[in-house]
Amino acid sequence: MPSRADTTSPSADGPVERIGRIADVIARSGAANEALGRLTPEVVDKLHEQRLFRLLLPRAYGGDEVDPATWFRAMEALAKLDGSTAWCVGQINGCAMSASALEPAVARKIWGEPRAALSWGPPIKSRADAVEGGHRVSGEWMMSSGSRHATWIGLMAPVFDPSDATIPLPEGTSTRIFFVPAVAVEWIDNWNVLGLNATNSGGFKV
Repeated sequence: MPSRADTTSPSADGPVERIGRIADVIARSGAANEALGRLTPEVVDKLHEQRLFRLLLPRAYGGDEVDPATWFRAMEALAKLDGSTAWCVGQINGCAMSASALEPAVARKIWGEPRAALSWGPPIKSRADAVEGGHRVSGEWMMSSGSRHATWIGLMAPVFDPSDATIPLPEGTSTRIFFVPAVAVEWIDNWNVLGLNATNSGGFKV
């Protein structure tokens, strides 16, 4: 069962110390992770309990917002225990940094839940059609590490107007990232690799 520990308030302990508390679970779960093709539920629960998916999330949204040196020490500590676990934590935290660029209401909606996590990957083919009231997004994406443990998914897609012309953003690119609950995507099991199998860096489509 998921932990009921408070995972939305910054911890007074450093991430390396928190990793130490669950080191035995992470270390002994490596083979089980690889066989399962994703992190085991026990590992995911422990990562949430110790707030390790919130290390780079801004404090304004319940994250730790650790400095780079602390972050690298934490990743080193995790990687020594299990590479796939470290990879998933790294990718989900990297996506969490995007909170600083979002409207506060959007960021709070995504990371307001204690077990919130965001993941995304590059598109194979995607598009977002401008429609009344918003956008209709479709396509297929790949290499979304840790996505099976995410609650929200980012969809990178160029935006098209009704005449099928791309709509450029002020920065000159037409690509935006749209966020949807993870339950809204269809998973594609195409991550067949020799190592880091448990990162499940496969694809999805909508």
